[in-house]
Amino acid sequence: MVIRTKLQQDIYDALTKARIPFYYRETAQRGEEVALLVDLPDRSRANRFYPTFIVTCDDGTRVVLQQKGRFVTADRQKLRLLKQQHPTVEFRMIFSNSAQRISSTSATKYSDWCERFGIAYCDGKPSQEWIEELQRRTVGQVQGWVTPPVTETVVQA
Repeated sequence: MVIRTKLQQDIYDALTKARIPFYYRETAQRGEEVALLVDLPDRSRANRFYPTFIVTCDDGTRVVLQQKGRFVTADRQKLRLLKQQHPTVEFRMIFSNSAQRISSTSATKYSDWCERFGIAYCDGKPSQEWIEELQRRTVGQVQGWVTPPVTETVVQA
């Protein structure tokens, strides 16, 4: 399995240790559709969003845990559109540093932006409060389930 960053590894480890069933985008099976469609005004960009982690709760609600090191303008715009277009999905941001400013010329921090638009956030890994909440909300599922890793088939000539 390929985990791209230390931040993703920390989130993966926290969810696994807590035995919360989740989907991790890097281990998706080929053909597995987990993207959220987003209607972007600028059609030059992709209209699919592939969340880093998704937890599906017992009531069917999906909780998206999106990790970010840099939270650039395009990401912020897309997240606002996703939140508007998918009101039943809970979006939560996990930053490497939520006190970082959105640009060198702005006083707004990542945390300020999230608070302004009603998006939950934390630093480093899911907070203990989030872990306990997700454990309660996924109690009826097979505990510890993770999308199995993609395996490559080697064809020998």
